[in-house]
Amino acid sequence: MGDLEALATQLRSLRETLRTQMNNATAADSDRLYLQILEINHRVQMLNSLLFSTGTAQLAAHQDALKAATEEVGDAIRDIEGLANVIGAVKNILGIVDGVIDLLA
Repeated sequence: MGDLEALATQLRSLRETLRTQMNNATAADSDRLYLQILEINHRVQMLNSLLFSTGTAQLAAHQDALKAATEEVGDAIRDIEGLANVIGAVKNILGIVDGVIDLLA
């Protein structure tokens, strides 16, 4: 599995985790999670389009940051009462993904 494909898979997994958390959230929190899911979907679509057109050498440099940011999301989800932490962690991941996409686009 290539680096871009692995990143897209990682984001899909995050998306499913957030969808599961929506079932346990208040309506307002569920709406906030849904907005993050939409952002993740957008990044997955962008990565999918890059899969067929770009090399991934630059992605390796970001793997540690992506792994750490993904773990941060997992930690925040464990404490869903801290939804602001979940949103912040997702935004952190999306910022890193945006940087990777910008490098490769």
